[in-house]
Amino acid sequence: MKFKFLFAGLIATTLAFGIGQAQTTSSLKPSETIVDIINNGKHFTKLAAALKFTGLDKILSRKGLFTLFAPTNAAFEKIPKATLDKVLTNKTLLTKILLYHVVAGKFTTPDLLKLKTLKTAEGSEVKITNVKNIVRINRSRMATKSVEATNGEIHVIGLLLIPPTK
Repeated sequence: MKFKFLFAGLIATTLAFGIGQAQTTSSLKPSETIVDIINNGKHFTKLAAALKFTGLDKILSRKGLFTLFAPTNAAFEKIPKATLDKVLTNKTLLTKILLYHVVAGKFTTPDLLKLKTLKTAEGSEVKITNVKNIVRINRSRMATKSVEATNGEIHVIGLLLIPPTK
C-alpha cells in the first residue's frame, strides 16, 4: 500500500511539472510487479489494456528483470485517433511497438545516464540522451523519478516509442 502512495505521488509530480528531468530512483523496497503497478496506475489504463491484449502482461509479471519505458495515457492520445485505433486492434503491430518499450535487465536512472543506447526486446535500439539533466529515450522525455518493481524498473515517458522500420 505504501508503494501505491509513492506511485500516486510520482504521477502527480510528473503531471504537475510535465514529463521532465530524470534523476533518482525510489529507495523503498518494491512489493508489486511491473504489471501490478501499471494496472493500478490510473494514468496507464491504455498501456495496461495494450499489454493485456498482446499477452505481454504475462511476461512482465514473471520473475526476472525488465525495464519498461511506460507511456502514459496522454502519450497514446498524441497519436491521431484513426492511427491509434488501427494500432490498438493489430496484435502483431502492437506487440512490436510494446516490445520496443521493454529492455531485458533492470536499468535505473543512474544506469541510463551512463549509456548512449539500449537494445530492446523488439530487437532495435533506443537512443538515450541527457541534456541539462533532461533524459530522453529517443525523443521522449523521461519523468523525474523511476518506479522500482519486484521484477524491474519503470520509467514514465511522454511519447509512444515507435520502432524503426527495417
